[in-house]
Amino acid sequence: MLVSYHWLKKFIPIKANPTQVAEKITLNLVEVESITKRGEDSIFEIENKGITNRPDCFSHLGIARELAVYFNLPLKDPLIKLQEKKLGVEKKLPFKVKVSDTKLCPRYNTLVLTDIKVSPSPKWLRSAVENCGLRSINNVVDITNYVMLELGQPLHAFDYQKIEGKEIIVRRAKEDEEIITLDGIKRKLAKNILVIADAEKPIGIAGIIGGKNTEITKSTKTIVLESANFNRVNNRLASKFLKLRTEASTRFEKGQELNLTYPALMRAVELLKELAGAKTASKVFDLQFSKIQPWQVKVNHSWLNQFLGIKLTIKEIKSILEKLLLKTAVQEDFLFVTISTFRPDLTVEADIAEEVARIYGYDNIPITLPVGEMKPAKLNKEIFWKKQIKQWLANLGFTEVYTYPLIGQELIEKAGFKVEGRLKLLNPLTVEREYFRTTLIPSILEVIAKNQNFFKEIKVFEMGRIFLKRAKGKIEEKIMLVGALTGEKFYQVKGVTEALLNEMGIEDFKFTQVGFKIYDTIVSKIFKLNLWHPGRTAAVMLQNSPYKNQDCPSKNNLYKDNHSGKKGEKIGLGIVGEIHPSVLEKFGIDDRVTVFELDFEEIIKQATTTRTYTAIPKYPPIVEDLAFLVPEKTLVGEIIKEIKKLNNLVIKVELLDRYQNTRTFRITYQHPKRTLTDREVKEIREKIINKISKKFRAEIKKQQA
Repeated sequence: MLVSYHWLKKFIPIKANPTQVAEKITLNLVEVESITKRGEDSIFEIENKGITNRPDCFSHLGIARELAVYFNLPLKDPLIKLQEKKLGVEKKLPFKVKVSDTKLCPRYNTLVLTDIKVSPSPKWLRSAVENCGLRSINNVVDITNYVMLELGQPLHAFDYQKIEGKEIIVRRAKEDEEIITLDGIKRKLAKNILVIADAEKPIGIAGIIGGKNTEITKSTKTIVLESANFNRVNNRLASKFLKLRTEASTRFEKGQELNLTYPALMRAVELLKELAGAKTASKVFDLQFSKIQPWQVKVNHSWLNQFLGIKLTIKEIKSILEKLLLKTAVQEDFLFVTISTFRPDLTVEADIAEEVARIYGYDNIPITLPVGEMKPAKLNKEIFWKKQIKQWLANLGFTEVYTYPLIGQELIEKAGFKVEGRLKLLNPLTVEREYFRTTLIPSILEVIAKNQNFFKEIKVFEMGRIFLKRAKGKIEEKIMLVGALTGEKFYQVKGVTEALLNEMGIEDFKFTQVGFKIYDTIVSKIFKLNLWHPGRTAAVMLQNSPYKNQDCPSKNNLYKDNHSGKKGEKIGLGIVGEIHPSVLEKFGIDDRVTVFELDFEEIIKQATTTRTYTAIPKYPPIVEDLAFLVPEKTLVGEIIKEIKKLNNLVIKVELLDRYQNTRTFRITYQHPKRTLTDREVKEIREKIINKISKKFRAEIKKQQA
C-alpha cells in the first residue's frame, strides 16, 4: 500500500521528516519497505500484510491517527462533521434501491447526482491518485478513488442513464450469469457472488469491480454514487473465484467499518459538487440491516503490568489508550475501555495490553526471564496406561498388531455374529470394509489364521476402538484390549490377565465361570456364546467398593450396563476363555486359541499408580502344604481367597499341585513382630481345614453318589 507524506500532513501538523515518520510506523505498526520521492512529495510503501487485522489503516486517515499518537499531535478528523451532514434534493429524478441479500450487504448508501461535468481531474487530484498507484481516468472516477485512499471506504459511480428501470438491486448472481467488467473482460459469475444489478442485468460485482455497461464516460451527465458495506468472507471467496483482486476488494475483505459508508458518501458528494458541478437528484438512501455500537473491554491494571513486564501507573495506561481514541474509565484496579467501532481487532484484555506495549515502545520494555509457577502437566490416564500396558505385554512376549476398524460380512459371520443392526458405511470402498466392528476378536483370529504356518506359538494383542449402537440412535466408541495365545493356554492367559490387573493396582477382582444361563447377564449382548468354549471361559469381575479414581463409575460398562457403583456391586472388566472349536474351524485355525478381552476404559478407571510398601519381616515364616479334595470345575482362585480371609497371619497361598479332584496348596504363615509358635499355626491350620472341607463336603458327596 502506498501512502503520501503530504497527504498525511492534511490531518496532522507533522514536522518530522519522511525518514523519521517511516521509522515510527515501522517500530509501532508495520514495516515501511521503502520511501520514494515523487516531485515534492514522499511516498511510503507499506507492507500491508502486516495490518490485515487493521482495516482502519488502509487509508491516509487511519495512518494519520496512528502518527498523531506516536508524535503526540492533534488530529483533524473529518468523519465527525461528515457523519452529521445532511443533503437536500435539488433536482428530483426517479430512482429505487432494493437489497435482496442483507447478510452479504448489511448497509447500502446511495444517491443520484446530476448536472455532472465529466472532465480531466485537476493536477492536485490527479497527482494524489497517481502517487498512490492508481491510474487517473476522469474527475468523477478519480474522486471515488481519492475518497477510498483518504478514508478507506471504496465507492463506485454508475451512469444513471444506462441503468434499466432506474433501479439498483443488490442480489446474488443467477446461474450462468455473465458481465463484462471495466477491464473489458467477460466474466462468468457463480451463485455465491453478490452483484449490483438493475432491473435486467448485473452492472457491477459488489465490492470488487464495476461493469462496462454503466461506465462513466465524457457524455455522462447523471450518476448513481454508491457507498456500501459487503460481507468480507463472501467478498474474498468471490475475488478468489474470479481471480481478480482490486483496491476495493483488498479493503472489503479486511472487514470495513459499517459506520464508514455514510461519511465517505458525503465526502465524495462534497468533491463532486466542487470539481464536477454536481447537484443532488434524489434523497440519500441509507439501507442499514445491521448496526454496530462501541463495546467495552475490562482490563486488570496489575495483570497488564505483569503480562508486559513493566510498571506503568493506571493514569499512564489511561493516557496511552485515550490517545488511541479509546475512552477509558477507571474503577479501583480496573480500566473499562470503550472500543471505537473502527477498531474491530480489540476484543479481549490481551489486545489492550498489546496496544499499550506498542505505544509505550517495545524497546522500552526490559528484557526479563518469565516468572511463574511451573506446574507439571496433568496426567492423561488414557495415554499413560496405553503405554504401560503395551510395554508390559511386550515384556511378556506378546506382539502388538493393528487391524482395521472396518470389517466385512464374511468375517462377522465366521465369528458367529449377525450383521443385522450393525453400523454400516453408506459408501464402502470394498465389501471387506463395510461394517464397524463391535469386537476385536474376529480380526485377531484372522491375524492368527494368516500367521499360523510361520510360527509354532503365536502371542498377539491389540488395543483398538469398537463401535456400539446405544438407545435412541446414539453411537458409542469404546477402547478394548484383546490378547490371544495359541495352544492349550487357558491358565497362562488367565495368569497374564491377573498380572496385568495387579500391575495396574487392581486387586479386588475374581474369575467367574461363564455358563449358558448367566452368560448374557454378565457379558455384553454383542457376544454370542458359540464364540467361546462353554467349559473354558471365565468372566473377570470386580467387587466394586467403590471406584478408586472417581466418585461415580461409568454407566456404559461393556460387561454390565447401568451399574450404580454402590459398595458390593460386581462390575465386569472382561472375559478370558478359549474360542469355540467350530469358530476356529471356520477360520482354518488348527490349534487351540485362548483369548482375553478387557474393557480398557473400565480398567483405567479402577487403576492406580499408588503403591503401598511394607518392611521385610525380621522373623522367619512357617511354610506347610495342605491338600484338599474339591469338586470338578472349582476355581482355584476362590479357594486361595477363602484361605487368606481366615487369618491375617496367612501371608501367601500358592497352588503347588493338582491331581484329579485333589488340589495341594503351599501356605506361608508369618508374624511381622515375632516368631510364630506351633500352637498358633495349628489353630490357623484347623480353621482352614474345617472351612474348606465344610464348603465342598456336600458337593463331593453328590459327585461320589
